[in-house]
Amino acid sequence: MVNDKIKAVHDDDLSDLLISLDVYSDFDAGTCACSYCGAQMNFSNLIGIFPHDNEIGFCCDKIDCRLMMMGFATREEKADAIV
Repeated sequence: MVNDKIKAVHDDDLSDLLISLDVYSDFDAGTCACSYCGAQMNFSNLIGIFPHDNEIGFCCDKIDCRLMMMGFATREEKADAIV
C-alpha cells in the first residue's frame, strides 16, 4: 500500500474490505478507534483506512484528524493551536 495512489471503496463494499483486512468483527463491535484522536469508530464517522505500524489504522471525520491523515498537520501543531 506504499504508493501515491488514492484508493476508494464504495459504501456497499466497505464491509467486504473490512472482512478482507480481518478487522470487521472488531470494527462492528465498536472496539476500533481513530488513530489520531481515539474516537470510537463506526460506519458513519469513518473517513479513512490505512496501514499504521504494521496494523490497520482508522481516521474519523473530525477535521483535525483528516488534516493529520493527509499530512497537513501534526499532533504537535494541533496541541500548539489548543494552548
